[in-house]
Parts: sequence; structure tokens; C-alpha cells
Amino acid sequence: MDMKLLVKYYKSNLVYNFLRLEKSSLFYAIILISFVWGKINMNKIMVFFHESIITIPLVFSGLLLIVFGSFLYISNIGNRDYIRIVATVSNISIDQDDYTDSEGNHIKTTYEVSVKYTIDGKKYEGTIAGVPKYKKGDRIKIFYNPRNPNEITKSKSLISPPIVCLVGICSLVFGIITGIKSVKKCDFESQ
Repeated sequence: MDMKLLVKYYKSNLVYNFLRLEKSSLFYAIILISFVWGKINMNKIMVFFHESIITIPLVFSGLLLIVFGSFLYISNIGNRDYIRIVATVSNISIDQDDYTDSEGNHIKTTYEVSVKYTIDGKKYEGTIAGVPKYKKGDRIKIFYNPRNPNEITKSKSLISPPIVCLVGICSLVFGIITGIKSVKKCDFESQ
């Protein structure tokens, strides 16, 4: 193939792919390096990015889930020893009224409830905010700190941190595997 024709091919392919894909700066750097050195066929780069389109979101979401799961675990370490009991609602007040946020989402009213509970014959009273509406006299499940029974919460954890981390690890591993398969499929070494 004539050198001028080859340069024209690379330039037209380069411009077309810049306009068509709008990928990250890493993608552009790889294309530019391959154009300058001419060692990697442009079509192989395009096949690689097409084949690995799922790799980046999988790796990113996997890392994000691992970090989020670790954060949940660390934040829940403090209340993992809390003990579940039944308390009686003694008073109800509005914690936050109904409203619509700037994105148009309707946020329902949340309440702050005062509860009374007994531990080892000793009576305690506490408040829990951000809960749905209860009636005075309702019996609700709460968790208390056995080292300080005045510390209470409505729930220990909404999402199990190990499950979130496990899903993150699976996503990360699957992303890495798809990335490796993409590289092997493109076979950058052979020309």
C-alpha cells in the first residue's frame, strides 16, 4: 500500500472515530500514539473499544460498590451489638413536612417519635427521627446499645454490607475478565 494512501486512511479513520465515539481522553491518547507510531491497526483499536464497552462500567461500578459496602460496614460497626426490643410510642411530631425537591421528586412527611422501653426492669425514653407515621401507643421494634441503653436506633442496617461488597467484587472480576477477553480478541501483537 502506498504511504500517502495509508496516511490518508489513518487521518480519515481518526477523524471519523473522534466524531463517532466521543470516548475518554485515554482512548484519544491511544489513537494518537497508534497514528504516530503506526504500530497498531486502527481497526483493532476500534474492535477493542467496541468489545470492551461493558468493561469500564463493570469495573467502575464494582469499585464503587466495594467502597460503598466498606463504608456501610464501617458505619455499622458501632451498632452491630445493638439488641432488638419492642418499645411503645409515647409522642409523635413532624420531623420533615411533605415537599417536592428541585428535581420534581415528591418527598413524604417523616416523623420523630418518642418511645418508652424497659430493659432489665429499668425504664428508658428516647426519640427516633425520620420514621413513618405511628400512633401513640403503637408498639415498634427498636435496637438499643447494651453498653448505653439510652442510645437507640430504628434499624441496624438497611443493606447488608457483605452482600454489597460481594456484588462489587463480582462486578469487578467480570469487568476485568471481559477486558482481558477484549484484548485477546483484538490480538494487538500480530499485524
